[in-house]
Amino acid sequence: MKFVGPLLGVLLFGLALFALSHFLRNTGVDEILAALEATSPARVALALALTAASYVVLTGYDVLALRYVGRPLPYPTTARVSFVSYAISHNVGMSFLSGGTSRYHFYARRGLSLLDSAKVILFCNLTFWVGFVFLGGAFLTRLALPIPSDTLPIETSRPLGLVALGVGAAALAWVASERGHLRVKGVTLERPSVRIFGGQVLVSSLDWLLAASVVWAVLPLDGYLDVLGIFFLAQILAMVSNVPGGMGVFETVVLFLRPGQDPAVLLAGLLVYRVIYYFVPLAFAVPLLLWRRRNPSERS
Repeated sequence: MKFVGPLLGVLLFGLALFALSHFLRNTGVDEILAALEATSPARVALALALTAASYVVLTGYDVLALRYVGRPLPYPTTARVSFVSYAISHNVGMSFLSGGTSRYHFYARRGLSLLDSAKVILFCNLTFWVGFVFLGGAFLTRLALPIPSDTLPIETSRPLGLVALGVGAAALAWVASERGHLRVKGVTLERPSVRIFGGQVLVSSLDWLLAASVVWAVLPLDGYLDVLGIFFLAQILAMVSNVPGGMGVFETVVLFLRPGQDPAVLLAGLLVYRVIYYFVPLAFAVPLLLWRRRNPSERS
């Protein structure tokens, strides 16, 4: 069974490449390059600024997680660990393993036990989904984004949004009940306080909004709300696929949801988005990780 996840990821990646080739069958490389050259420098600058803001907000995941386990650390340390972990996990995928490994490496040096580190990792992963079930559920329900397919059992995003809202309501009821615990991957997580849970909703929602804003900055789509709905669907399917960074899957979903748009222009914008939101942070994170490994005595 342990091979099911990786095999599914390979299968979905292959299907995504096949779908991309279908969408781009009448599109030449020259058209894509021309669309890239036509990208507004102002839009690129805006996307870079929004990406920076997004990664700052991401540090809130670790801040809340460390408070949750009762082991808060100085913010500069927490911010560095968060940035490196998310820059790696965004590109590699399987965030529990990729980002979790770097978190454990850093936090173990700061005195956190293996159990506390595992709780921090799980808390951060769950916080990501908290924002989706509330914010994503609300927008997917409200927008009822059309899904252009005759084979799927749903015609709009509304059923997905309602399911997400139902999960969010159940989570809120559990937190408000002040009893019980959650067991994930062999680790027991105690019920968070209402204050901590509220922080999870706020930080995760801001993270989703800012990440979607980067897509909005570089893609020639309609209004921001339409981009947000598309981003929710594309990002979730990319995450579920377990393909590293959702590469190919995310792009395929966007092209699928906007069949009337020029595929060359869409793909050019998606390439700019991937470079800015994924590769640029990784280019800073890898040297920082290597420097930290070679200087283990540094504690700031």
